[in-house]
Amino acid sequence: MCKFQKRLNISKEQLEKDYIEYNQISKLVAEKYNFSNTTILRKLKEFGIEKRKKSHRFTSKEVNCYSCNKKIIRKQCHIKKFKNSFCSAKCIGKWISKNKIGKNNHNYIEKIETKCNACGNKLFRSKRRLEKYKMSFCSLKCFGEWKSINHSGINSASYLGGEQSFYGPEWERAKRKNVREKKYCILCNRIESKKPDTHHIWPFRHFGLENSNKANHQNNLTSYCNKCHTFMEWNFTRLFHTKEFFDETKILETSPKIGDKFIDCYSHFM
Repeated sequence: MCKFQKRLNISKEQLEKDYIEYNQISKLVAEKYNFSNTTILRKLKEFGIEKRKKSHRFTSKEVNCYSCNKKIIRKQCHIKKFKNSFCSAKCIGKWISKNKIGKNNHNYIEKIETKCNACGNKLFRSKRRLEKYKMSFCSLKCFGEWKSINHSGINSASYLGGEQSFYGPEWERAKRKNVREKKYCILCNRIESKKPDTHHIWPFRHFGLENSNKANHQNNLTSYCNKCHTFMEWNFTRLFHTKEFFDETKILETSPKIGDKFIDCYSHFM
């Protein structure tokens, strides 16, 4: 019994010094005096020493929120890693909105004053963007207005000579003959209930009105259904409309199935 009492002989001052002043956990204090952890916890209760919560371990420290100065508990590793501590996401947002805007922001890029090329309004653009793009616009509306004036008709990069409404005096007769002889679409072999579309194999604009008889010759005319006609105009005729751009490998890459027929149609004009 005396031996048992001797093992419990620890003063309140000693326990406070180890547990509170040195910030040691109860297990370390127990190991130091060769006691069990349960004994130390019981002694803390006897002496009226407040027990630390699990989240407030010896590695934690009390600091002030950098935004609202509210007292918060943070781990030592967190304090070493981050210079500033905050109690909530709201406080972080407030601090960033005051201290990390404009030139203080690490992503800040200095902008140069310029003018919109359409309406003349003041704009601010980065040096890199001004070097990359010659023109600057304040909105899509301004860009559209400028483009409709400066990039239309002959000035357009995709200009192919404009819409041709008159195909010469022999066009109507040649068209009727083509419809009689070629009633089906040469691509999908579909027979049109209405009249099929008559298509110039080599575009009419390359012949001109002075050579309209050559352009409207039956060798240069073929029939497509409306669907295939639209497909051919946008995917082949506009891309390979001249001898310079006529490349068989590119044509076959665009559409292997239709490419062969397209090359056969154009081959006798090359």
